[in-house]
Amino acid sequence: MPEISCEIEVSERDVGGTSVLVLALSGQLETTTVPNLQKEATALIEQGHKFLVLALKGVDYVSSNGLGLLLDLHRRLAKQEGRVCLSEITEEVRHIMKIVGFDRILRIYDTTDEAAAACVATD
Repeated sequence: MPEISCEIEVSERDVGGTSVLVLALSGQLETTTVPNLQKEATALIEQGHKFLVLALKGVDYVSSNGLGLLLDLHRRLAKQEGRVCLSEITEEVRHIMKIVGFDRILRIYDTTDEAAAACVATD
């Protein structure tokens, strides 16, 4: 049985003078991998980062635990007048998000550039 993992690559973008962190993810967001992403995202939020883009191009599966983490990040950042946006979602993950209604809660964009710009936009 292959090992289940989720790799995280963090980069920073300047969008109109505002820092947006991009977390490029690959692998699976499920029970064994969610704690690592949660720890990483929590540390970044505690450092004062309020705008996160999760680029999910390399994620082929999201479990209920993964969905719960996405919702938790959405709520935490909204309380701090921040935002989490998703980009580059595979069709499989987009389908899961649509089934559970997350496409109406979370902001989903085709490209990371669109997501980063929308993350800091006031609307």
